[in-house]
Amino acid sequence: MTSPILLNAQSVAAMLGISLRQLEKLIVAGNAPTFIRIGRSRKWRADDVEQWVNGQFDRQAHQSSAPQPKG
Repeated sequence: MTSPILLNAQSVAAMLGISLRQLEKLIVAGNAPTFIRIGRSRKWRADDVEQWVNGQFDRQAHQSSAPQPKG
């Protein structure tokens, strides 16, 4: 069994193309990829980040294909 690749906050922010500050805002809002704590640092599995990104694309596609209310 291979060990999962663990990423730090800087790596996750870079993968998402956002700043560390924006990543922190996502975490506080509960809208960030799932992470674990090791000591005082957060670590993300690379697979979890990729799945989260794919889920964001799926959600956007679903929302844009939904009928828009007339008004």
